Amino acid sequence: KIDTVKLGVVSNVYYGAFGTLYFDDFKSHRDSYIGSEPNGPQPPELEETIFADGFNSGDLSNWYSSSFAPGDLVVDSQAALEGSHGLQVIINDNDPAYVIDRSPYEETHYRARFCFDPNSITMTPGDSFDIFEAYKNPYTRVASISLSKDSSGNYLIQASAVPDTGSWMTSQSFVISDNLHAIEFEWKAASVAGQNDGALSLWVDGVSKPGIINIDNDYKRLEYIFLGAVYGMDTGTRGSFYIDGFVSHRDTYIGID
Repeated sequence: KIDTVKLGVVSNVYYGAFGTLYFDDFKSHRDSYIGSEPNGPQPPELEETIFADGFNSGDLSNWYSSSFAPGDLVVDSQAALEGSHGLQVIINDNDPAYVIDRSPYEETHYRARFCFDPNSITMTPGDSFDIFEAYKNPYTRVASISLSKDSSGNYLIQASAVPDTGSWMTSQSFVISDNLHAIEFEWKAASVAGQNDGALSLWVDGVSKPGIINIDNDYKRLEYIFLGAVYGMDTGTRGSFYIDGFVSHRDTYIGID
């Protein structure tokens, strides 16, 4: 039986939760359907652009948060790939250095594009680390993009996704030059349980690359974005790389500016 009802911020609040909730016109019945209030406010339509920042403010103030040792994230003109400023990510140890975006909320379809330049970063062949990660909550990864280097000295980009089973699924690795690139990522949750129609797609410089299909990820949602030297740095990886022009959408293709 039900003899107590609680309304408000009741439980299961993650440390990253923020904002204000509004409640009004509470009603309860014993039997009959209540329905919506015909004269009540309607939920606003979601904007297509979730977040965008080209670091032209000269700092990290547009981002929700960041994690780095002093000097490991530098916003300056040297790192500018578009506009006046960009983000220089410096790797001088194996510790992460990244910015966080918390603008997505319970997203089932998410796109992001950012400009990226390896900037001749030194990597031992076989080294790999994530430059982009998407999370459902602070502890549950949903997808990632990694940078690696092969035995021929080529830089490689690879996308990965986590199905509900927890086992990683990965795309092919794609060679990129030591220069400016536009990297775009699209992630979709499966429509319903058992349908397994989730997908991850990747574009490099506006060219579509083979992605990942048939993902069983109907349980996954996307709410946290990490960008920079996020995870997996090795002692053979040292130097810096540049990131700029980050944009995220809910549905439509972003492309190259």
